[in-house]
Amino acid sequence: MGENPITRKGAARRLDRAPGVVVNIMTDGEQATLVEVDLEPGSVVAMHTHVHEQTGTLISGRMEFEIDGETHDLKPGDAWMIPSGVPHEARAIEKTLVIEAFSPPREDWR
Repeated sequence: MGENPITRKGAARRLDRAPGVVVNIMTDGEQATLVEVDLEPGSVVAMHTHVHEQTGTLISGRMEFEIDGETHDLKPGDAWMIPSGVPHEARAIEKTLVIEAFSPPREDWR
C-alpha cells in the first residue's frame, strides 16, 4: 500500500476553492478521490463541468444544487450523482457540510 491509508479529521490537505468554500482531501487513490466540503452561508461553487463522475451526500446545513438546468433544494441525508460532463452549481443557504467522491481521481487537486 505504501502510504498511510488513514486521514485523521483535521489532517486533510485543504484547498480554498472559492470564497467561503473549503475542500478537504480526505483520500486520493488510483480510482477515486473522497473530499469533505465546508460551505459558508451564501457561498457559491460556480457553474462548471468536469470529466469526473461526482456523487455525494449533504451531512448538515442546506444548499441549492443546480444540475443540468434543474435546481434542487437539498437537506441533510439527501444525496446526488452527477455524470461526467453535466453542468452543475452549488449555493449554500446556510453553513453546510458535504461529503463527495469523484471518479476518476481529481488530478487537478493533487
